[in-house]
Amino acid sequence: MVFGMRYLMAQIYLSAVFMVMLGCSSSSVPITSIEPQPIPTSTEVWSEVTAAVTPTTSSPTAPYGKNGGRLTVVVEADTLHLDVQQDISETLAARGAGIAYSRLMRLKSTPGLDQPNLLIECELCTEWELLDPWTFRFKLRDDVRWQNVFPVRGRRLDANDLLFSYTRQGTEGWPNAPLLKSVKEIRIEGDGTFLVNLNYPDPDFLLALANGHSKIIPHESINDETGLFQGPVVGSGPWVWKSSNPGVGTILEKNKNYFESELPFVEEIVFQVIDDSETQVAALLADEIDVLNISNDGWEILQLYDATPRTIYSKQSGKGIFIAFNTGRQPFASITMRRQVLASLNPWAYVDDIWNGQSFVSPGIPVIDSSWLMAREEIEALLRGDVGNVPAPFVITVADFGDIYLDQALRIQEDLRNTGFDPTLDIVNPIEYAQQIWVDGEFQMLLGPMPPNNGPNGFLFPILHSGGAWNLLGHVDSELDLLIEKQQMELFDSQARAESIFKIQRHIVDQAYMLGLGDNVDRWVTNDAVRGFSPNPAISEYSFWSKVWMDE
Repeated sequence: MVFGMRYLMAQIYLSAVFMVMLGCSSSSVPITSIEPQPIPTSTEVWSEVTAAVTPTTSSPTAPYGKNGGRLTVVVEADTLHLDVQQDISETLAARGAGIAYSRLMRLKSTPGLDQPNLLIECELCTEWELLDPWTFRFKLRDDVRWQNVFPVRGRRLDANDLLFSYTRQGTEGWPNAPLLKSVKEIRIEGDGTFLVNLNYPDPDFLLALANGHSKIIPHESINDETGLFQGPVVGSGPWVWKSSNPGVGTILEKNKNYFESELPFVEEIVFQVIDDSETQVAALLADEIDVLNISNDGWEILQLYDATPRTIYSKQSGKGIFIAFNTGRQPFASITMRRQVLASLNPWAYVDDIWNGQSFVSPGIPVIDSSWLMAREEIEALLRGDVGNVPAPFVITVADFGDIYLDQALRIQEDLRNTGFDPTLDIVNPIEYAQQIWVDGEFQMLLGPMPPNNGPNGFLFPILHSGGAWNLLGHVDSELDLLIEKQQMELFDSQARAESIFKIQRHIVDQAYMLGLGDNVDRWVTNDAVRGFSPNPAISEYSFWSKVWMDE
């Protein structure tokens, strides 16, 4: 079994299952929130609201690179169709036909940035500002044209394209509609300017616009009968779609009329389907491919060869494997019990022994910048304590996402038994896990992923706020609630919000609510010719592909 493939598909499948089961919806503009967020009303919180105006400039100067050549990248799965707004596929959005499109915002992918990070910059805009806690104004670039492909044929992109795209993306029941759940109304002001009014202050709204699934598409490309399922793929991005073949992959060519004229560097990018780890490694060693996001299985295979390919790591917090406790059920209503369980574990040893270093330990919350994360020493200090001898039996509900999850569960069970606990493992498939954990809340302790999220606010309110839609921990914690509400209202005061997020992390670990045992670390290997590769794949980012060049 290939862990990387199974894990990827499980995450995608779980997301789809989750959307269906919870009835996620949105509608055309005005777009209704599917998940009303608590609006703080306390004087303490509201007194700190600032209508910060935060202008951003156009994209930075492109890095130096050499033009020409072909870049071949491995993907593990085909896409079912080509409609980027009706699919949550990572392959379609960020490693396939979807990279032909632009977004209003994007994540920074400049070499040297510490990860994890969710730092944003304009792509289709020149600037934005926050007029008040509920209102954004955006100014579009005036030099963006659609690709010269039928039926659009290179017309100028304007604000109506964004209104059309966001309205379509927000179609009720569509999988990417929840990204726009905070949007109340979109209004065009003219001259490339438009306003977005929110249902509630949302400090992560720009992340939703930067998400790789929030594509801007032209209305002319929509077929009345088939939508975009069969194409055409007409974007305004650095790549022009050429072909997609089932079981083979996708080919895109350089957009010679791209508005960032220095990009992309390579003439052609190929996403080649190879679903087997041994075949992937063999292709890398034979220089048949250039870039591989290698799984744990693949990494172990690579170690059998006397090869030293370039290796690059990219981290994502709040995505991966968690342990968490249902504080509304015994025995974990007791904070002493929760603390003793955590003190019995050695999560950093799990990273080395089970994950081959391809993960990291954290409180489990997505962060904007790596500086927001608690250091290992700080987490360890809170986890220390008397383990004791507590024979109380309990059940750990384990998500069956492959051998590595099961290995993790068995290791935890062994460590707990060695300190006097008596845990039983209940291993469930992805559908059962989504229903039992996310919907019904029927568990004592879980080992598995959290519901899909797009940033700190999208994680904190529904999952950790006492009044959240999915209060998985079953807790009532007014102190934590206030901290969550406070960070929401800090909007784009980065320093203040970072301090609030840190306090939230510390509170979560101190109260022994949950722990991120294996936050995602993507391990990329490349051949010697690849240059300028600085992947930041969080929230399906893909702009970094245009900055890669080949030194052949």
